Amino acid sequence: MTDNSPDPLPDPQDAAVEWHIAMPSMDEGRWLAFTAWLEADPAHGAAYDAVALADRQLAEVCRSPLRAAWADPVPVRGPTFFTRFTRKPVWIGAACAASLVALLVVGTMQAGRRDTGYGVATRAGTSRTVAMGDGSAVVLNGATRMAFDRANHRIARLEQGEALFSVRHDADKPFIVTVGRFRVEDLGTVFNIVRDGGHISVAVAQGRVLFDPDGVRLTLGAGDAIMVDEGENSVTRSKAVKVGGWQRDDMEFTDTPLAEVASAIHRRTGTEISFSPPLSQAPFTGNIKLSGTAGADARHLANLVGADLHRDGEKWVLSSERDPH
Repeated sequence: MTDNSPDPLPDPQDAAVEWHIAMPSMDEGRWLAFTAWLEADPAHGAAYDAVALADRQLAEVCRSPLRAAWADPVPVRGPTFFTRFTRKPVWIGAACAASLVALLVVGTMQAGRRDTGYGVATRAGTSRTVAMGDGSAVVLNGATRMAFDRANHRIARLEQGEALFSVRHDADKPFIVTVGRFRVEDLGTVFNIVRDGGHISVAVAQGRVLFDPDGVRLTLGAGDAIMVDEGENSVTRSKAVKVGGWQRDDMEFTDTPLAEVASAIHRRTGTEISFSPPLSQAPFTGNIKLSGTAGADARHLANLVGADLHRDGEKWVLSSERDPH
């Protein structure tokens, strides 16, 4: 088994720096190891908070170059399209690099000002419930990464995967979920969000949510759903069916690419399913009830789409009859 944690270091602050540098490129295993490291000792969380605070201070020092990194928004035609941003190269001078070293040292000494953010990650085939402290709760599906704030239970960020939100409404303090470059604002509801393969889906079971309040400002009620293509900046509205059904191993799909169906099965069960190229983007509409047995679930999907099934190590591969194995 591969050890995903950094090499043992004598000082938690050194380890915190290692984690902070590695975070942008961490895979699922590294996120799980990071979570375990945070929970192993309160000193670890304090050290990481100080490093994260120093990093934010660095952004303040280098504010002008960083702001120049983003071009002015270019509007895209049509009421169902969002703003497109283009990124330009950023050159950070030696002064900012030197500031990073200084701020990391100073930041670790500022016990009175702490970054209260923390991450939660789950392995494929597992789930985890995060109580928000105000009566709200978030249930993470497998293969999911989220970020929360101990100081503000009304904000969260879904980085990858799927989560079901049950939110206690507070008109004065809306519950806000950031996903990609969009925000979802609670209006008193139960809703599900998925971010996978460049697509975001939001489905509402109860109440209402406001999607992208600073942009298209779409209000979704119970039974409503949307699919966002992050690459194309487009949104499609549809009807929500069995919102959060993955918790009951009962999932409904409408015109969903088979590759994303396989991702949904993998999140819930850990079963790896792949497709030959002609099949991976084929749309699938139907209901899948999972048994929890990898072979049975893969064969069930193969039967539903009329595909051949064979095993390749730990992975199940679906192909059409004319595709070579």
